Amino acid sequence: MFLLQLISFSFVVHYYPVFTSGIINHRYARVSFHLPVFIVI
Repeated sequence: MFLLQLISFSFVVHYYPVFTSGIINHRYARVSFHLPVFIVI
């Protein structure tokens, strides 16, 4: 259950800046999206 919440949270962090600020923050969003994956592994 915790893993599911972490994936959904990472999904929001990955796509939220894209919808709000556009392509400029998309690269930063991709980096922050991969960070929780490294923590889990």
